[in-house]
Amino acid sequence: MTIGDKHPQAHRKCRSNLMLGVVLAGFVVVVFAVTVAKMTRGDSDKMEAFDHVLRPQFEIAE
Repeated sequence: MTIGDKHPQAHRKCRSNLMLGVVLAGFVVVVFAVTVAKMTRGDSDKMEAFDHVLRPQFEIAE
């Protein structure tokens, strides 16, 4: 074998690593898309941060 030749097992390992990278990148894209979709759904009035302020809409009616 010359220096440029790869063993078939090394070729399979490289291909499986590439496929794993593609699957992981796809998962990251799906999680990012779901996050963006949830944030831009139009329910911005329901999305409130915790800012230590008493809000009447969260009080329990008696």
